[in-house]
Amino acid sequence: IALKDIERVNCMSMISKLIDEDIKRHPELENSYKEQSEALDIAVKVVSLRKEMGWSQRQLAEAMNIPQSTIARIENGDVLPHINTMQAIANVTNKRLKIEYV
Repeated sequence: IALKDIERVNCMSMISKLIDEDIKRHPELENSYKEQSEALDIAVKVVSLRKEMGWSQRQLAEAMNIPQSTIARIENGDVLPHINTMQAIANVTNKRLKIEYV
């Protein structure tokens, strides 16, 4: 394991602890944190998939016939993409969209 990976894990652990503490102090924020976590999970997956394809945001957007800014907002975790958008990403990258309840 690279030092960079260990530092990333430590940072994420610290962030998780801070979030947990914030939710304990302000329980009304739990849903907001959950939504943001989901958006970031999708963002990481879209970035990873796009890089695996060797595409820029613009290339992915052009393949989907949508604005590049939409891809940027998804990758920044600013929005939770609609199921149609997620399916379109799967289609243009020859992947299968899988949604799970856990």
